[in-house]
Amino acid sequence: MKKLIALCCVICASIISLNSHADLSGYAIDKRKIFSDFIFLPIKGSEKQGSFLYTRYKKNILPAVNLGGGWRSVTLSLSPTAIDSTAYNQFILSNGIVDNRKNIIPTDATLCLLSNAAKQKITDLGLIYVTNVLVGGYPKACSLTIRYYTTSQSTQELALLDYLNTNNVISLSFRIEELVSPAVNVSFHDIIYELYNNDVLQKDAMNYYYGSIASITYHAANVSPILFGATDTTGISFDAWELFLNAFSLSNKTLKAQLTSSNEILIVPAVEEEIVNVNTTL
Repeated sequence: MKKLIALCCVICASIISLNSHADLSGYAIDKRKIFSDFIFLPIKGSEKQGSFLYTRYKKNILPAVNLGGGWRSVTLSLSPTAIDSTAYNQFILSNGIVDNRKNIIPTDATLCLLSNAAKQKITDLGLIYVTNVLVGGYPKACSLTIRYYTTSQSTQELALLDYLNTNNVISLSFRIEELVSPAVNVSFHDIIYELYNNDVLQKDAMNYYYGSIASITYHAANVSPILFGATDTTGISFDAWELFLNAFSLSNKTLKAQLTSSNEILIVPAVEEEIVNVNTTL
């Protein structure tokens, strides 16, 4: 059976494409350099030019500013801890790295979300407030501006600034994975019906469908590739053929299968590799 699967895969080549929740298509993921606070992703065709993924961040709070009309604001930002660190600088200088200066953060990331505890604290201080999240300019991940109504250096403002500085109040969360192999879905019943209707398979009194290995593999390779989970850009994969053939039992060069609810659609789940997982509250 293993030799048969291998032979079928020569006939129907497998094409596995890489995808990601963030756009990593231009990077050589297999050549990435991993450090405690950052990951360097070289662009394809280069060892020295690329972008950085940052795995740890720190909170920065700017002094409160007057907006006029009794409104004031304070801005909190999240920046990578790696910037200007010894490991970061040494890696860049020792290897002549050219940083593309791009924030690689998925669009569904949680950016500078104010915690419920912080919201409650501001309310308890008697402040009317609104928040505004800004996507950060590189290398900042994001910034959060809290606008509140009070007087300059009031007791409430001093208490607010002290709370923001000494407590974890904003969160950053995102995960980037690379699709190593896509999910495979084989419409086994539909393939069997097509082969049966074309006299490739016969059916016995026990409702088992059967036929010769040579005939089944030859004609199955000519049914619509969509039934094997193929797309416009991918052919029938090794996993698809393996699923299909392993659904049969083999005896004297004859393949036999009975259709059940469990083998209507044969599935191999997608395999994803985690590149970075950031989940922090600062």
